[in-house]
Amino acid sequence: MFNQKDLLAKLLATEDVTVLHAEAKTASFDVKNRVLTLPVWNDMTDETYDHLTGHEVGHALYTPADGWGKELDKGLGNGFKSFLNVVEDARIEKLIQRRYPGLRRSFIKSYKKMLSDGFFGGDIEKLNTFPIIDRINTFFKAGPTAGVRIERDEQVWIDEIEKLETWDEVVDVATRLYAYAKAKKDEESEQELNDFEDVSVGDDEDGEYETVDADEDGEDGKTDGEDVDGDGEGKSYGNGIGDENFDDVESLTDKSLNENINSNYNNDSGIKVKNLMMNVTDVKPLIVDYKTIINDFDEYDTKLNATNEQYRWNGDDMTMGSRGEDLFIKFMANNKKAISYLTKEFEMKKSANDYVRATTSKTGVIDPIKMNSYLYNDDIFKKVTTVPEGKSHGMIMYLDWSGSMNGDMKATVDQLLNLVHFCRNVNIPFRVYAFTSGYDNQSVDGLNKEFVDLDTLWYADSFRFLEFFNSKMNKKDFITMSKYLLALGEDTQASPFKYHLHSTPLDAAIMGANSLHELFLKNHRVDIVNTIFLTDGESHPMFFETELERGYGPGEKYKITANINDLNGWRFEGQVNIIDPLSKKRYPLGDTQRQEITELLLKMYRERTGSTTIGFRILPNKAGSIARELRYLRFSINFKDLASKMRKDKYCVIPSTGYTKYFGIGSGKDLATANGSFEVTGNETKVQLRNAFKLASKTKVTSRALLNEFVKEVA
Repeated sequence: MFNQKDLLAKLLATEDVTVLHAEAKTASFDVKNRVLTLPVWNDMTDETYDHLTGHEVGHALYTPADGWGKELDKGLGNGFKSFLNVVEDARIEKLIQRRYPGLRRSFIKSYKKMLSDGFFGGDIEKLNTFPIIDRINTFFKAGPTAGVRIERDEQVWIDEIEKLETWDEVVDVATRLYAYAKAKKDEESEQELNDFEDVSVGDDEDGEYETVDADEDGEDGKTDGEDVDGDGEGKSYGNGIGDENFDDVESLTDKSLNENINSNYNNDSGIKVKNLMMNVTDVKPLIVDYKTIINDFDEYDTKLNATNEQYRWNGDDMTMGSRGEDLFIKFMANNKKAISYLTKEFEMKKSANDYVRATTSKTGVIDPIKMNSYLYNDDIFKKVTTVPEGKSHGMIMYLDWSGSMNGDMKATVDQLLNLVHFCRNVNIPFRVYAFTSGYDNQSVDGLNKEFVDLDTLWYADSFRFLEFFNSKMNKKDFITMSKYLLALGEDTQASPFKYHLHSTPLDAAIMGANSLHELFLKNHRVDIVNTIFLTDGESHPMFFETELERGYGPGEKYKITANINDLNGWRFEGQVNIIDPLSKKRYPLGDTQRQEITELLLKMYRERTGSTTIGFRILPNKAGSIARELRYLRFSINFKDLASKMRKDKYCVIPSTGYTKYFGIGSGKDLATANGSFEVTGNETKVQLRNAFKLASKTKVTSRALLNEFVKEVA
């Protein structure tokens, strides 16, 4: 839609400035977020677009953020702002053209066209009758060949402005030029008053002078404040009538130029743009650390014991801890081989990658074995192979802690613990966070609704990251947390209420993952970070506050809380962009389907962090059910093929532009992690043992197929 932004990208590639196109009448610069907003100009030449863009970029790069406010607060007069603007324009346009010489042609052609079109308030003959500030403005914008008349005693101002380099110099020159112009106007006003008094005739009966119009028709003269020159404007001569700012001066060409640009290049094409800022505030206040979680579970278990209100697992009265003890023993027996296999494959893949990167060089020492072949082989020197040190890895995992996960939570926790034990085996740093929307209902400064700016995405008050595992936790805490999670996998209600399952704030988790990635890198100096999301569905929507036109009064606006998934609901039709204030990138949102927003946030995360991002999506194995589950995807998918793959291998790869690789894994019993083991009670028949062995072997093969795919991505 906005091909012209290619120029902006080139201009600002090395600058800490975000460039947005928005539905606005004028350009502006947001000092706090370092955001340059440009109107969606239309009906203009390429030179004019480049010129106007370069002009605003010049202000963004060279005009100090607090400069205008400080100077205008000095109370020098309303007209001083226009003087300051004219002088500063001359400086920043010189600097931006010096930095990007290719813009010079665009500035010259654009301003000359504006001059010929009357944008400055008239043709050059008329402009040459204007006060000095306007002739200076025209001279520096249209160039010395435009024919601007500069008197000999005024040349000093041209010379000074041409040499300006700093903002302080601009303020000094603008202040003195403003005082000079006011003094000049006072002289002219005094002369006008004297000329006016020269046409007074005779005394009336009261001894007062009366003024008459010195025209030929002999009519009575007009009184002060009326139209004395036939141009339809009332004038006063020093008595304050008709002109409240008689003593002030301002640049008429500066005002005229701005008004003409806005009226001639306004957004009458119907294009509307809404830019939403991603919330990049540090999310550490949203993290519930693992020590707090373990303590909450311990207290809950203690309360159950004291009140004899134990939950019942398989007919036995026991607490979370005691039930988790049994489950942990079974988990380790059942998954030890899978964890070992995953570890071995990862190390082999890393070694293979290292070998590919190995370099071989000649040592300069003759190899005696190769010496006999010197007649037909010129390679007779010893060689040495250098294998570079392998890159260090880290892993961050996110678990969907939502109500729809309830039926699959047990198997999902098993899958999660497989990955956690794998990380411990290969000694790579890791974190595990569950994302929930039901932990607390407390606002957090900088993150929730009342603490963020308009059009900035915010987190729900009850959103939290539950830190289940941390690679720095000791063995005791690690085993304790494993037991509690295994128990919760069987009964998610067997926990304090704030740990119950709620909605699916996946998009909020992806947005917060940017901050958690930065925190991870601060704590662990690793080269590669792999990010894993385990979930079973689309995200619930995110919200932001925005302003809308009331529709019955110009400029009348009101605030609403808007749902990013429902643009039509808040009556907006146009281009929506999500902006990453840190990476300075704009991401257009094509529509508002749930999955596209998730994909866009994932893309923003991958591009900013460089992390390999793997998704695990729990799916049924029937084509119709898969189609319903993936109905928000924007790809043409053969669901029968996916279902066939799911039935055969218990997993599939889902097309996605968001994740690096998006795995679909079977739900229910297909999600189980029985990797080659089975229980024997001693009462089984030979046939039962044979069938159990076959089933375990088959499960082992299909599980390893998924593990192989996974290792390819993260090694």
